[in-house]
Amino acid sequence: MEPRRSEPDAAKPGVPASDAPTSDAPTSDAQEFIRRRRGRNYALFAVLLALVVLFYAITILKRAGLQ
Repeated sequence: MEPRRSEPDAAKPGVPASDAPTSDAPTSDAQEFIRRRRGRNYALFAVLLALVVLFYAITILKRAGLQ
């Protein structure tokens, strides 16, 4: 059994020190993931906004008697 490490930034048990993250800067893979997620969020926002506008327009037309 290995002794516990007291350093707060010590590598996790079972993970070699060479694989431990060395900086807080996001990697290019992480940046790509964030960019893609942001794109999906904008697309979802656009779809939801379009549905709101569609339902609003249908409601206005029905109330005006233009079925």
